[in-house]
Amino acid sequence: MENKLVSAELESYARNCARKLCLDYFGDTKIHIKGEEILNFSSIKQVNYFILKIIFQKWKEEMSLVKKSSFFNYEHPDVISAMDIFSNSLSNHILIKRDIFETFLSKSIEETLYLSLSPYNYFKNYFFVSDVQKVTMSELKEKQKYLKINFSFFEEFVQKLESYKIYSFFVSDIMGHLQESYYNHNSNFDDFDNIIQDFSKILFLDLSKIVTDPKKKDTSAPTPLEIFENEKQETQNFVLQSNNITPIKLSLNQKIMFLKEIFKNDLGLMNNTMARLESAGNRENAMNLINYLALNNENESVIEFLELIEAKYK
Repeated sequence: MENKLVSAELESYARNCARKLCLDYFGDTKIHIKGEEILNFSSIKQVNYFILKIIFQKWKEEMSLVKKSSFFNYEHPDVISAMDIFSNSLSNHILIKRDIFETFLSKSIEETLYLSLSPYNYFKNYFFVSDVQKVTMSELKEKQKYLKINFSFFEEFVQKLESYKIYSFFVSDIMGHLQESYYNHNSNFDDFDNIIQDFSKILFLDLSKIVTDPKKKDTSAPTPLEIFENEKQETQNFVLQSNNITPIKLSLNQKIMFLKEIFKNDLGLMNNTMARLESAGNRENAMNLINYLALNNENESVIEFLELIEAKYK
């Protein structure tokens, strides 16, 4: 269920809708909006949660700048404790001026429509931006808590990654799982007609202007064949190359054997584990990284696998 969107029209509608909502809410006298008012600001719940997401993103950016000071030790336990108290206090006293809030609102409306009409591309473009190579589980869970529509799609994706018991992932390694979750839910996404109707109650939304052709699938979304080809390509190019890292070279027989006997035919798990073994830094880190596999040290495949790790970090 992927629609190809006209970005300029989507942005234009979001700006106009945000302007109308703010005019209705603020009127001529109200200047600010408080944090506790935001969750009930719009009748569209997803819009309100995306506003909060943007606010906390901005907040994190501001706090990261504060911590760049050259004169204070922000890692000291007393400072960490004080910063936690300070942060919690701030979160209970959100106060945003109308003009700034309208900008946040416009972005939230745009994201809500994007998520409704083109969920795969929304997650790909908003959650995995091109200049970010790695993502952590905590970051994914933080994003997940703001989702109120098409939630099950991303939830399945996160649960799959969480089962690996790995703290962080290379984005390139997990896009296949995102594609798989998309096709598992392709016929079960939330009906965007309801969202369109809700927006039209605020400001008429002409879907034909935003969607190029509602009956035509967006070809930028992956097909099952592309998912298979992606996995095949990952297998063919399994040895990862990066600066100053000596690869753990596997023969084709080793790849097949390890995939079957150690990683239970889970290619994503194997790829992510090998990627982290490549950059573990030393033998101790590498061995700690594979503890979750509960390996049988008497198994011939396991012995051969461990010998490769030993050889890399001898």
